[in-house]
Amino acid sequence: MEMRGVRGVRLAIAAYLRSELPGHIEAAQLAWGLTAEELPVPVASSDPREDAYFAREVEALDRWPLIAVASGRLTSRPSDFTDDFDEVYRSVLPVRVFAWSRAEGRAQVQDMRDDFANVVRACLLADPQLGTAGDLLLSPETMVIDPSRPDKVKGERWIAGAYIGFDVVVGETLTDRLAHPGQQPRDTVSTVTASAATLIADQ
Repeated sequence: MEMRGVRGVRLAIAAYLRSELPGHIEAAQLAWGLTAEELPVPVASSDPREDAYFAREVEALDRWPLIAVASGRLTSRPSDFTDDFDEVYRSVLPVRVFAWSRAEGRAQVQDMRDDFANVVRACLLADPQLGTAGDLLLSPETMVIDPSRPDKVKGERWIAGAYIGFDVVVGETLTDRLAHPGQQPRDTVSTVTASAATLIADQ
């Protein structure tokens, strides 16, 4: 992918979960004998007022269930060149996907929290390239789930969250338009992007 750093990674992962997670939750409901109330599906919508998938940490929890993608410090090193001599960087960054749930009752929200986080984990592991055809590569051996304690919010309503943490390897191309702004483009436009999987294999 063209070099866009941590925001590009967060956007790609949020888009992947928005597309794929609802189907994984419905499959888990069937496999585990759960109702839609016990394991609800986050709303995926083109309307930002309804969408429950965020490519950043949220300021307020105002919809349920909710997914938010956050990232840590990115580290990079040059690793390759495209056919047009654009430099390709191998970048690594830690990602946290926050999965928030709300239910009536402390025990119920803990069960929902754990099931929801586990389905998010399964969805991510189902496609380690995260829908990017190789620009991103999740490192399964780095994955952790860390649940939060339940908090009572109103009446018998409780909220609880967990984060699913993992490292992502990114293949980023420093294209001419970013490296040499204002200059004429080269005669040949690059159509080759090194995949993260190839970058790992070449180490």
